[in-house]
Amino acid sequence: MSRRTPTPFDLAEFPELGVIEVLDGALDVTATALLAAHAELGAGDFVSEIPDASVAACLADAVLTNLSALQTVIDRYRAYVLNADARRRCAPPRPF
Repeated sequence: MSRRTPTPFDLAEFPELGVIEVLDGALDVTATALLAAHAELGAGDFVSEIPDASVAACLADAVLTNLSALQTVIDRYRAYVLNADARRRCAPPRPF
């Protein structure tokens, strides 16, 4: 999913996007560092392919799996917040 950097106007309306951008960047760096430290993780399903994988590699794989899920949720949150039409569709009806 391609993403755009929030504008100052976006941040004025949705200040949480600033922290989300920082978190998203930290997640990217974390994934890169873990893959650099454990090159065997880039081989797909390394647990079944490398039965004697180290504990550190297995834990790094678990971090990467959860990191990927968190990045997906962050992308969805960012898209929802920046998409005014989606917010209007999901808004509760007004009583009058």
